[in-house]
Amino acid sequence: MRRALVIAMLVIGCGEPASVERAEATTTTTGAEELPGPAWSRDPDPLAVRARALAARLEPYEALPSTTIESRFFLAARGTRALELELPAGTCAVLATLASSGMRDLDARLFTPEGALITEDVAPDSHPAIVFCATEHASSRAWLVLDAYDGSGAVLVASLAIPSDALHVVARELGGTPGIARDGEARSELEIALLRRGLEITAAPLEVTLARDQRVRVPLRARAGRCYAVIATPRAPLASVAMRLLDLAGRPLADADASENVLQRCETEDVERAIELWSGDAEGVVSITIAEGDDDRLGGSAGLWLGGVPRDAIAASGGRRVARGTLARGEVAAHRVRVPRGCVELVARPEAGTIARLALDVRDVARTESRSPTVERCGDPATLDVTITALGGAGDYAVDLRPRE
Repeated sequence: MRRALVIAMLVIGCGEPASVERAEATTTTTGAEELPGPAWSRDPDPLAVRARALAARLEPYEALPSTTIESRFFLAARGTRALELELPAGTCAVLATLASSGMRDLDARLFTPEGALITEDVAPDSHPAIVFCATEHASSRAWLVLDAYDGSGAVLVASLAIPSDALHVVARELGGTPGIARDGEARSELEIALLRRGLEITAAPLEVTLARDQRVRVPLRARAGRCYAVIATPRAPLASVAMRLLDLAGRPLADADASENVLQRCETEDVERAIELWSGDAEGVVSITIAEGDDDRLGGSAGLWLGGVPRDAIAASGGRRVARGTLARGEVAAHRVRVPRGCVELVARPEAGTIARLALDVRDVARTESRSPTVERCGDPATLDVTITALGGAGDYAVDLRPRE
């Protein structure tokens, strides 16, 4: 959040069908090259007018029209266009996204020049937004890829300059679920998943060193009306780490998700918490990343889907939640699940959304399909590769691990 940022803004209109094409960004010219600023800041066409209206909403946060990237083109249904951009070091920019009725669902993804995904906005709407933050000491290059998932039309890509400390206003002013990238580096699948849900990574990761049989507590100052996700990433050779959330008296509030090493919780008051880490008889370094978002935007605890499983809920079910996520129609999600000795059941089930049927595939064990597929496994302790596929519909899913009765 302390670095430069950009928000991708795509404006769509109606038009004749066109062939699918992929091209670099092109600068719009209107015969008024001698005038400063981008063409959309003065053009009279409807797309430019709507872009200026959004810029006016960001003006109180010192946002200004920018020439970082500007492109106009037609995108046919199911078409794709790739635009190259470069954000100078130490600068801030916003690419704002608008869409006409002709484009019903437009997706945006940001990639490194090598092709690794940085972030994305694939919400089912026609105004995807990408928040792109450059590094402090070097410019950041990236490719913005636009996919017309449903509909077609004319597109305007525009940018605005904005101070880096205004990141928190982006989602509120633009709406939707903007993809967020604070530099030009690729993001992990977990970070992408958190960002899809509107959780922003608010600070650089904290490196914590763990000795054998040592429990380390990291303070967390939580604010009222905010939801938090704490992600623990063990560094090699440390293979795993246990994590739980405590109150100041040391009482456990929640255990981390066993497969993702994530804690999530929403708070109703300003409060001090502690994150407790433990690596058992191993030693090494674990990286702690904290993401947060507005309770209203996430929908409170019901909007959380990674970790944050209350201890009493685990006890009541006789098992534990090992994975949660969100799937588009036909999309596949992968998880690694640690199972104990003996016989257990892995159960996948739809939660919110329209998923009618799931496929649960446990490598080297079994694959099954139903609305709530179940796979049984007996044997020694192991880490299983598990994939979930949405065979019909889209929405949230959960995977529970429970002892076989």
